[in-house]
Amino acid sequence: MSPALPKAVLSLHSGWTEIFSSEKVTLRCDFQGSSSQWDYKWFKNGQELPNRNGDTLTIHSATQSDTALPKAVLSLQSGWTEIFPSEKVTLRCDFQGSSSQWDYKWFKNGQELVNRNGDTLTIHSAAQSDTGSTPSIAMRKNPSTREIYTGETVTLSCTVEGSSTDWHYCWYKDTPESVLPNTESSRTTGSSYTISSAALSHGGQYWCQAGRGSDPFYTNFREPLNLKITGNFFTLF
Repeated sequence: MSPALPKAVLSLHSGWTEIFSSEKVTLRCDFQGSSSQWDYKWFKNGQELPNRNGDTLTIHSATQSDTALPKAVLSLQSGWTEIFPSEKVTLRCDFQGSSSQWDYKWFKNGQELVNRNGDTLTIHSAAQSDTGSTPSIAMRKNPSTREIYTGETVTLSCTVEGSSTDWHYCWYKDTPESVLPNTESSRTTGSSYTISSAALSHGGQYWCQAGRGSDPFYTNFREPLNLKITGNFFTLF
């Protein structure tokens, strides 16, 4: 009884299964459980390929008819679409439906950016020419009367005009250096700073600043909000 013929196994040696036009492709034919020397013939769609022998077949440039190019998707990793001067910006390039290894080239206005590769592009400080104006801070107080009396509750609010996306806020008093702490009579809650029982010591100049991102970009300071606290006077008869 003649021995059974070994099984031929065809494998793709590119490291990935998705092949795109102009890409190099290498196929290899192995025989399981056999170390004999073999002659090889290669076939495509049932037709023998001429002048092809050996255990590997290399296609140096795959044709468009056999493949399709993947779609590149460019995304902004900051989580917001408004970018301000000096802010850090990260762009990412992904291929839909593909996990292949790729080399990357980045372009701006049709010109290739030198020394930029990988699937992410980071601009550490956006230029004024690429973005809009610096975000503006608006500060308000409630009640809006000019004077606040001792014992009253007053709330200061801070907003970024024209944008309310993912900002966190810092509050300062008398100098824009030390962040205001929470106390028994005053507390910060994001964009608001509330004084629950105003005292004369709460009078002064207040600043707020907004920042966003893990490597925070901060807005510029604007003119401070002046808070005047007036004592209550009682007349006895």
